[in-house]
Amino acid sequence: MIVSHSWMGPGRFEDRTASYARLVREIADAAADLAPQARFTTAGLELGEAFAWTMGLLGLGAAVLMLLSITAGAAALGLALAARLVFLLILMMAVLPWVKGGGSRLDPRALPQGLLSPT
Repeated sequence: MIVSHSWMGPGRFEDRTASYARLVREIADAAADLAPQARFTTAGLELGEAFAWTMGLLGLGAAVLMLLSITAGAAALGLALAARLVFLLILMMAVLPWVKGGGSRLDPRALPQGLLSPT
């Protein structure tokens, strides 16, 4: 990760966006020359990935809830609560095919206008 701001102190940042934009364009051009079949995307957590993490944590939470309720002697209550979590998990699995997964492909020689501020 290459950042475009340098920390100078509490609340103060040196804005290096102009030189950063030039650096990113040169790196993208060189990468496109060296690996023409490479897939270029923007950084960050995408919706599909966040959705999958949420589903995993929800499933883990339902399992832990059942385990703890059984060890506490309240299996019926734990089953009732875990069933609601599992129902939500089933609904999320049904919606999963429509959740956008994977980033859109970027052409490194023609980066989108709003991606880097100065052009």
